[in-house]
Amino acid sequence: MSHRIRTNPERNYASIDGNIRRARPSSHTFEWSEAGYADNDHEPHTVEFLRFLSDFGFPRGFVVPIHGPCGFVAGVALAGRKFDLSPKTQPAIHIITLYAFDRIHQLGAVKSEKTRPLTPREREVLAWSAQGKSAWEIGEILNLAKRTGDEYAKTAMHKLGARTRTQAVAIAIRERLFNL
Repeated sequence: MSHRIRTNPERNYASIDGNIRRARPSSHTFEWSEAGYADNDHEPHTVEFLRFLSDFGFPRGFVVPIHGPCGFVAGVALAGRKFDLSPKTQPAIHIITLYAFDRIHQLGAVKSEKTRPLTPREREVLAWSAQGKSAWEIGEILNLAKRTGDEYAKTAMHKLGARTRTQAVAIAIRERLFNL
């Protein structure tokens, strides 16, 4: 079944989409049901937008906010009729989405100066983060205080131009700074 998209530029869906409103201030993934549509059901544009999504086979979805050093850049949405994304797979989808977005951005970007290299300890902290270890667990593994491990992660994030630890891991994977 194919759909012909009938959008009207005057509608400015970006300004009424609860997903975008929710993604701008947050770096955490969320399902559309958490985007606050229920709070705005009285707004005719919101009801129209939800109908638009449903008409095109997107009754449920998952959003990954993308932030850069200067703030919100984009939101990537995954959706479908039988959308079932378990909490166990959400972290993997999150990092894959950040990686893919960053890779696409890098392909289209003008080459700039190389980022400062990460220290071995910063790479190690990101590698353990990629394996799903908490800050406390990383501290225990590396025989560091949790705060020291967090500082290594924060420095690595700054060097890589990432806003979150997950984004730093995605960039480090892209740059092959450690092996998984």
